[in-house]
Amino acid sequence: MSESKQNEIYLDKDGIVRATLNGRLIKDEIVRLRDELLEFRTQIQGKRLRLLVDIANLKGISFDARIEGISTVRVFEEIAQVAIIGADLFQSILSFFVVSLFGIGHKLRLFKNREEAINWLKEEQYKDTHFIK
Repeated sequence: MSESKQNEIYLDKDGIVRATLNGRLIKDEIVRLRDELLEFRTQIQGKRLRLLVDIANLKGISFDARIEGISTVRVFEEIAQVAIIGADLFQSILSFFVVSLFGIGHKLRLFKNREEAINWLKEEQYKDTHFIK
């Protein structure tokens, strides 16, 4: 498991990548999180990534971090599913818009609680899905 003072990302025993994003994200942190995410590919033996992202305490993303995130499209082809928890209405709309730009909007779902999100990631492995449960 790798973690900074504010954010953490790790691969759990079920093969789900769990990320907790807090505070304001900057470019260097986006790069670190992306690089660790890509490293998990080898640990899951070629399967596509399933992500659980908690953004309840995310306060913002710097402009440079947004540009860096957008420029790393290669990560998206590695993703099977993304479950987001802790999003407010604005974050929900923005999350869907951003992932839709990369053609993976059907892989994103927003959840009110962690348990529902984890159940979806386990049950719906690698299926196309709808936006909000």
